[in-house]
Amino acid sequence: MSYEIPIPHGDKPNNNKPEEENPKLSRRDFLALSVKALATGVAVAAGVNVFENSKDNQKNKTAAGEELEEKNTDQTKEDITQETQEDIQQEETDVLGETFREQLEKGQHITLNETTREAIFNNWHKKYSPGTVNYEKGIVEGLGKMHSWLEDIKKVFQENNVPEKFIYLAIAESHFKSSDISGKGAVGVYQITKETAGLERFKMIVNDDYDERLDPVRSAELCATHLRYSYEKLGKNWDLALLAYNGSFTNSFLEYLPQEELAMPLEKIHAQGNYTLGNETLSEVAEKFGTSLPLLSRLNPLPVESYSEWYEECRNIRPGKKLVIPQKREIKEEAFYQWMEKEINSKIKENLSNGFYKTREGDTLENLTRLLHIDPASKLLESINDNIKFKPLCPGAKEKELVSGQTINVPQKNKTSVDYLLHILSEYQENINYPGKLYAILKIIKENKLKSEKGKFQLDFSKTRVNRDITLLEIAKIKKISPENLILVNPAIKNPSADLKKGLEFRLPTSFHIQKDKNKIKKDI
Repeated sequence: MSYEIPIPHGDKPNNNKPEEENPKLSRRDFLALSVKALATGVAVAAGVNVFENSKDNQKNKTAAGEELEEKNTDQTKEDITQETQEDIQQEETDVLGETFREQLEKGQHITLNETTREAIFNNWHKKYSPGTVNYEKGIVEGLGKMHSWLEDIKKVFQENNVPEKFIYLAIAESHFKSSDISGKGAVGVYQITKETAGLERFKMIVNDDYDERLDPVRSAELCATHLRYSYEKLGKNWDLALLAYNGSFTNSFLEYLPQEELAMPLEKIHAQGNYTLGNETLSEVAEKFGTSLPLLSRLNPLPVESYSEWYEECRNIRPGKKLVIPQKREIKEEAFYQWMEKEINSKIKENLSNGFYKTREGDTLENLTRLLHIDPASKLLESINDNIKFKPLCPGAKEKELVSGQTINVPQKNKTSVDYLLHILSEYQENINYPGKLYAILKIIKENKLKSEKGKFQLDFSKTRVNRDITLLEIAKIKKISPENLILVNPAIKNPSADLKKGLEFRLPTSFHIQKDKNKIKKDI
């Protein structure tokens, strides 16, 4: 699927037009316009239909979906033996003890096993259950906002052969709020960073005038493409594909795998068969047969001492050379978690053994003091660091950010603080949490029979294409539609006075068009 659309990078407004025909809106004016649009509302309705769900008839389910028999409601606490009570308490303790915080409080070591992942799922399920803000404002409202775009998003995921349930990553990522900006600068309903959007296989347009990440359908296209690509690359495992969408740890894991394969006992490596090399590279051969270069090197040895020498020597292999094709490369989810566990515990050990902290984006001296459980009045960190560098204070900010990447001396006794260690491990935590969060949301949607329906968030629109360079403000004038309403259905447009190039697909709100002949709005602009 091609994602190129006829809008060149760096589009600028047509400066040859008279000023009154092409007014330049400032960023502040545009934001004010958007806020006004959201406040006034432009649509009929969208919401979520919630059916009654009898608690008496509903069976409890585990994260794995196994049904548990309901306990006899007539049974009293007195009927439960002391031994059974202790078993229940121990089970709860075991589950709680597998979360990051509880594990760190027990000892400075993390275990990532099935119980850990079950505990993570259960924690997310509690955070999004009915009665919570996350349920009402996150799931229910998010499904309502999704309704207008749902059919187009479903089509995108179907075209990429990605399971439909993953469309709800937009709820887990942003509660379907395009305007949400993460700490890493990710935007859009599927939370895409500028770096990811700029990758060759995505080619999203991101500039001051137009940001495709803000468009729910284009955002969904990147998400679905990313998931399919990662699924193929990571042993056809959707959970690993989810982890890849959330961070770069799976890439590091793939870089680590060759070490394991080069160290694998030869008797455990089996041959698929033989193959005569054509006009192709060894990498292409490995990809063709689902194996890897390190495994190829094991069954096709050369008189060299290292893998790098083998790879260099193989560049001279000519077509016609017979190769033994090794077994397919196995990429298992459990192997990833075992690798991740080693990485996390290595990070803990490294942190506890040194006497400094390298600052990150968003760090403040005040927050670092809190995490280390240092008395703020003591100004301990300032006293042992002569030259702490700060960023200029941002408007409205209460605390000055530290320049990221600088080394801050930290008292060794304070580095054992669980809050501080959790901060050190925050990126690992976020990644490990990711599948559990989505699956908890999916289960809650199913348990409460939620679905996206028309309601107060509904945006009705038709699609057309622009047949000449034109601005959103000009379209608004021609079609007699308010700019606010056009912005709501074309959220990628950041500058309403910048030219939209010929051929661009454009949406027109149908519910608020004042002309009697509604067919007119389906024609080209």
